[in-house]
Amino acid sequence: MGTNEYLKKMNLDQLHFAVERAKQLIAEKQGEKKVVLWRVCERSLCHKEFAEGDYLLAVDFLAETAREMERTGADLCEKELGLICEMMPESEAAERAIKQ
Repeated sequence: MGTNEYLKKMNLDQLHFAVERAKQLIAEKQGEKKVVLWRVCERSLCHKEFAEGDYLLAVDFLAETAREMERTGADLCEKELGLICEMMPESEAAERAIKQ
């Protein structure tokens, strides 16, 4: 069930509570320490994410992905493969980063 469907099932009191709780959670996330997450992406598709200290692993994965694309005859200009540095709350980065 998606968020919209879930919210539509709530009564008015539940919706007011959800709004207030969401505001609290947003404030907590915004107040967290921000860390780096390295993302190997092809346009809007993210192939893999790496923790801040795993920059060289991210670079190796980027090169490996590029070599595989070249082997398959992909149009590399069309692919726009790259390494992106994204700052995010520490708790989110810990959940998303690949531990090597």
